[in-house]
Amino acid sequence: MLRFLMLSMALLTTTSSMAADFEVGDSVLALWAPDNAFFVGTIVERSTTGYSIVFEDGDTATVAAAQVRKNDIKVDSKVMARWKDGSFYPGTVAKVVGRALYIHYDDGDKGWAPWSWIAVK
Repeated sequence: MLRFLMLSMALLTTTSSMAADFEVGDSVLALWAPDNAFFVGTIVERSTTGYSIVFEDGDTATVAAAQVRKNDIKVDSKVMARWKDGSFYPGTVAKVVGRALYIHYDDGDKGWAPWSWIAVK
């Protein structure tokens, strides 16, 4: 019985640590369902079912808590970044300066992108 109780407590601790608890004003990655990708946004409201998000490009959505995660994009992160033609291409973040990211695209191109041009699959 003690072993079962310890295992249950371990599972409960693991489950609760996986579910992030975000606050209004946090910058997060949230699922934008139409593109099935995570985009950077800010939590503007919290409810029992999830979060109201204002995405960097100005779109808004209510996103289930399970579809929101920490914005952990940093140097060496793999991302999908918009290029000058408006399409998204895979690349790696090489530099972050304030609200701009310098992307090394997988095809060899390089360039700056704002947060609104960044997605994570």
